[in-house]
Amino acid sequence: LEERNALFLAHAPEIGANAARGALRHAGWRAEEVDVLVVATSTGFAVPTLDHHLSARLGLRTDARSLCLTGLGCAGALRGIALAADLLRAEVARRALVVGVELCSPWLQVAEPSPEDVASNLLFGDGAGAVALESDRDGGALEVLAWDSQLWPDSATARGATLTQSGFRHFASPALPRLVLRMLPRTVDAFLASRGLSRADLRFYVVNPSDHRVLEAIARALDVPDALMQPAWDAWSAHGNTLSAGPLYVLDALRRSAAPHPGSVGLALVLGPGLTCDLLLLRS
Repeated sequence: LEERNALFLAHAPEIGANAARGALRHAGWRAEEVDVLVVATSTGFAVPTLDHHLSARLGLRTDARSLCLTGLGCAGALRGIALAADLLRAEVARRALVVGVELCSPWLQVAEPSPEDVASNLLFGDGAGAVALESDRDGGALEVLAWDSQLWPDSATARGATLTQSGFRHFASPALPRLVLRMLPRTVDAFLASRGLSRADLRFYVVNPSDHRVLEAIARALDVPDALMQPAWDAWSAHGNTLSAGPLYVLDALRRSAAPHPGSVGLALVLGPGLTCDLLLLRS
């Protein structure tokens, strides 16, 4: 366990910093202009936490606020975006940087792996991504309109991980797709209705690519056209399940291949452990 976590500590700060620098370049910012840094990771442990390591590598101001979100799995970066958007809206900060960093490969199960371990070894990949948020919206950027996080009842055993001496062991219930089909439509419809919208108003989707079963269940539950699911499938094909970095890869795929028309409304959706459903309402 110690050796595996040492691999995370050796590489995660560098990989996360590289992703953050890419987001800064894309936004045209200098590191000292960042007011808030939110880092999400569920694949390693560090004290001081990973956000401190990234702050030092990036050269952020010493008074910049930083926070590390851990144990949220796939939901980490999306929850970080929602938190950063709230801080910007409250005028606590003007510019924020959200980074998702996950190193799954050090936790591969190789000692007497169970069938679930073998499946996990195939599903999960290493990844990092970052996104810059600003209170003064750029004309070409996505705007965060609203967000919500729902904990579905009686779902604690639907998906998650346990920590053992040989690393994380992922578990997923065979009933997970059925749970998605039953719970997701009412969750999404209630979220949209509270904003005076319906699924018919959505023009793009950012769906976390956790695995093919879940992607198929989400598309079926919400009647999402194949074309709108393509960014998620592209990220899945290229990277597998990279936990918190996954939605950031999908955002990048959306930007590269199917950029939404200005003024259109879309939904970012992540199913995290618990089972939690995190939603972001976005406008292009």
